[in-house]
Amino acid sequence: MTWPRFLTALRALYLSANVVFATLFWLVPGSVAQARPGSFADAFFFSIETLATVGYGEMYPATLYGHVVAAAEIVCGLAFIAILTGLTFVRFSRPRAKLVFAANPVVATHNGKPTLMLRIGNGRATGLADAKAQLNVLLTETSAEGKVFHRAQELRLERAHIPIFPLFWTLMHVVDERSPLHGYDMARAIEENAQVFVMIEVRDPILATAVHQIHNYGRRIYALARATPMQ
Repeated sequence: MTWPRFLTALRALYLSANVVFATLFWLVPGSVAQARPGSFADAFFFSIETLATVGYGEMYPATLYGHVVAAAEIVCGLAFIAILTGLTFVRFSRPRAKLVFAANPVVATHNGKPTLMLRIGNGRATGLADAKAQLNVLLTETSAEGKVFHRAQELRLERAHIPIFPLFWTLMHVVDERSPLHGYDMARAIEENAQVFVMIEVRDPILATAVHQIHNYGRRIYALARATPMQ
């Protein structure tokens, strides 16, 4: 979740909780001392003070009902602050790979053989280390009994590990007789809903920790020059 969506969700949750407790106070007049009768604004601001465990003293619970609702809101406020603190800390401290993936994988001739190529860029200002990649394809197959199922198969890379990842890295999979994509063309790839996804694991030397990122390309496998079978 992006930061704007995260903050919007927190605001919505905070306002919703205050509206619920303010309604409980407002439905029973006299439960909050010195609150104007029938004033939802007073009940709402008293709810905000109670949820934050501030307690200015101007308004306070005046009945058993008011004390019960205020006690429940204080417990919810403590839990809300604890959860908010944990979520915020995780968002700041969680390492991110910040990799930039090419818009589409392509199939082109490389060293005389059709090769599936996928370019990845390092979006950080500093280099990454000990990068490992795994390329897979999800194919739809039909069994001898006529049942349709999905199977993920690994696509062997010419180089699946590099010690230093400074700027760019092009993953290459030769589409030969051993490849799960052997004999596929664009029409068959679309018909069988072939989905290519790549998993990257790199080490951040600054934080001294490993980070992971997965990118799914759906059915976006594009052949260069011609849509000929991959064989």
